[in-house]
Amino acid sequence: MSIADTQENSPSLPLFAVNDKEEVYIPRAGAHDIQKWDKNGNLLKTLPLPDGITQDTYVPQLIQVAADQSIYVIEQNSARLFKFNAQDQWVQTLDFSSLDTPGNFNIRGMIITTANTLKLLSTNKVYTVDLEGHLISQGTLDHVSNPNQISILIGDEAQHIYFFDNGTRSIKKYSPTFQYETEYAPTINAIYMLPIAVKNQVLTFTQFYAGSTAVSGKYFPYYRDLNSNKTTSIPLPYPTIFAALSQNDIWTLDNSHRYRDWE
Repeated sequence: MSIADTQENSPSLPLFAVNDKEEVYIPRAGAHDIQKWDKNGNLLKTLPLPDGITQDTYVPQLIQVAADQSIYVIEQNSARLFKFNAQDQWVQTLDFSSLDTPGNFNIRGMIITTANTLKLLSTNKVYTVDLEGHLISQGTLDHVSNPNQISILIGDEAQHIYFFDNGTRSIKKYSPTFQYETEYAPTINAIYMLPIAVKNQVLTFTQFYAGSTAVSGKYFPYYRDLNSNKTTSIPLPYPTIFAALSQNDIWTLDNSHRYRDWE
């Protein structure tokens, strides 16, 4: 099912989010807005600008929907976080730039851990913060080739941390106390793999392929059982750029910038 054509060039991290009504939120950094679409491909609305933000300076890129259906948005190369309620109204802006030296704090990943706590990734540091902007704790992720080349932070039910390391083109796993545990490398002919979600010890990810095969220059999603380490392809008729999970469905963004859901 085709959901939407965003009319947007692929961002460097083409993330989107799906709520429990199977509505899709699409941040469009180049268009300086966030669109909301229903599952039948109808544009429902464009979310309002946060208070005090002008259209030309608004560059939304990372987005997540919390369990209470509130929406968290992070800008490209920014320390600002915007919160919208379940009715898509802006409620709060937080600036975390004071957590590091000026100009060095850029949020590159986010985990919503509880209703009042977030984990934020900047370089190779993870900051646990509350929604008043207070720092609760922080940890450093070692075993990375370049602190400025890691992104896409996700977590599992046991509060393990997973992220994409562009230096090694792999997904790395850390304990809740930021201790390195293991690394998941791409399969043969794949250039890199991007994490989507971990649930019940199953990692969902998408891989980009190169070379001269039929899948060259394309992304395809996979499941990996973290107990057996067995990888299974998710059979989709379209190559995908990125994906998100909603209940038991997988939603994909393909090379034509269309969003689809698959049973």
